[in-house]
Amino acid sequence: MAEEKLFQEFSPVSKQEWIDKATADLKGASFDKVLRKKTINGNVQDPYFAPEDVDTTIDWSQLKNLIPANQDAEQGPRDWVNYQKITVADEVEANKMAHKLLGFSVTGLIFDLQSSRANCKKVDFAALLKGIKCDALAISFTGVCCAEVVEGYFAQVKAQGDEVSKLFGFIAYDPIATFTTGGKLEEQWKEELVKVHQLTAASPNLKSLTISGQEFVNAGGSHVQDIAFTLNKWVQVLDVLTEAGVTIEEAVKNTHFLMGVATDYFHELAKFRAFRLLAHEIAGEYGANFPTSAFEITAISSLWSKSFLDSNVNMLRNTTEAMSAILGGVDAICILPHNEMFEAPTAMTHRIALNLSHMLKEESYFDKVVDPAAGSYYIDNLSTYLAKEALALFQRVETAGGFLKAFDEKVVQAEIKEVREFQEKLIRQRRQVFVGTNRYPNMMEQLDPAKYVECADAEDHLQPRYAGQTFEAMRMATEKFVAEGNERPKVFYALYGNLAMRRARANFAGEFLSTAGFDSDEAYFDDAVTAAKESAQKGAQIVVICASDEDYTASAEAFVKEFRANDLHTTLLLAGNPTDVADKLTAAGLNGFVHVRTDIVSTLTDLQRILDIVK
Repeated sequence: MAEEKLFQEFSPVSKQEWIDKATADLKGASFDKVLRKKTINGNVQDPYFAPEDVDTTIDWSQLKNLIPANQDAEQGPRDWVNYQKITVADEVEANKMAHKLLGFSVTGLIFDLQSSRANCKKVDFAALLKGIKCDALAISFTGVCCAEVVEGYFAQVKAQGDEVSKLFGFIAYDPIATFTTGGKLEEQWKEELVKVHQLTAASPNLKSLTISGQEFVNAGGSHVQDIAFTLNKWVQVLDVLTEAGVTIEEAVKNTHFLMGVATDYFHELAKFRAFRLLAHEIAGEYGANFPTSAFEITAISSLWSKSFLDSNVNMLRNTTEAMSAILGGVDAICILPHNEMFEAPTAMTHRIALNLSHMLKEESYFDKVVDPAAGSYYIDNLSTYLAKEALALFQRVETAGGFLKAFDEKVVQAEIKEVREFQEKLIRQRRQVFVGTNRYPNMMEQLDPAKYVECADAEDHLQPRYAGQTFEAMRMATEKFVAEGNERPKVFYALYGNLAMRRARANFAGEFLSTAGFDSDEAYFDDAVTAAKESAQKGAQIVVICASDEDYTASAEAFVKEFRANDLHTTLLLAGNPTDVADKLTAAGLNGFVHVRTDIVSTLTDLQRILDIVK
């Protein structure tokens, strides 16, 4: 079929012409500073991509043939398992939840045995699986401590008359993941790994070589690190199995990847495309020639991207995570309930999480296309970059002795810490927005400080964290202060002068200070002196002056002097950065400034210290 040329009357525009036009429209502002940004993966992202940006060394147009495609024409070309995870603290209660989820059209169940890990050899599978036909949907297990658990599962499957050969899902016995997140690497882990692999030989669709990458995402790592370190772990495990006499074909065929997914939509989408291609290449280096579609990936929503504050926003974060994972070509998704990080999920929050997949399939038709990202210059460019950078990092780790050696020497921890601190800096500067956390706080929210658990720092292992934890800790310190019977600190905003600027300054300062949980009140005044007198009588712990720079030059000093004549103790701030009068205002008794360059965390922490909220 001949290629049809559309809109031939329009001449092609080169990328440089586009940049020149954008630069002119910026009217003197720097193109690089305004429109280019550095990502957590080390690349500088352009705002526009053209055919000349596509690296032809990787032919991404072929990916549509590599992403798993469903052969059932009635279901559409794409299908995926819609998992929900159930934490097994009590087998009977876990079984009840499983039956509720089956009523919500779940297509896969993940039973997490981690919470009872010390006794996981004694899991009561009869109670856990009562009334569940195990060969009719994907049944998977995480937190598996040994091969004995798998034996117990198979024994129950046979006892209730289900067929072991028809089981599908995955068994997550991942001793390296346990080790990297603070546990011990058991002495017999290699033998147990081989035994688990052998036990599942009779169930070809139940994958027992599960390689987890979610710990890298939850510790604040980059997409490049997530890809590379997960593949390093895989190679470490492949070597163990092949040394024990398992063929590489058997090992690769039994592999399942359990990967975290966060909210950086396009980067996450590209991550899965790049990962699938590199897994195919690495298997090929071992001599295992499997199509890329053969590598099973389950994407599980991350802890890193969630927030305790305004937790309903987590539903939106879950949505974008599900979208990028599905469009990136995963085989299964597990979207965790939006409230899981601070309380036991209910049937309703499980249902909300499940319905994301239902909506994307039944209403948005994500199952009708195999690879809608194909042909996007941006996504192809990003996929290529992630693949090349991840391969380079993977090779560095392998050259240095492999994943476990790199982890023992704290190389992995240091790499991830550097990226995490870069992300936390962006969040502190509010250049990376977490709605309800570092921007747009929900002051109507009723928060229980007892439910909040701050994730501790760790140098020797990968500690799961919330990205916005610094802001959460500040807010919860105030909430705890109030819960102990103290009055919520109040900020009064004194507005005068230029109408537009006083409103803008009050809005900015209000959002800035509300992230720490401070209450607010405001009033408009005709002049600075009146504003100062009235503000001093409001009984607020903090007063903020809000006006224009011109008003500050003309009368802010008079405001400060009048205020201090009536009140010597209340903290007095000014919204803005009037450098021409800053020294005079400070000398007159102003305590500080609130503007875009103010370090929000240190400023709010200092205010909390003054108010005896923190020591």
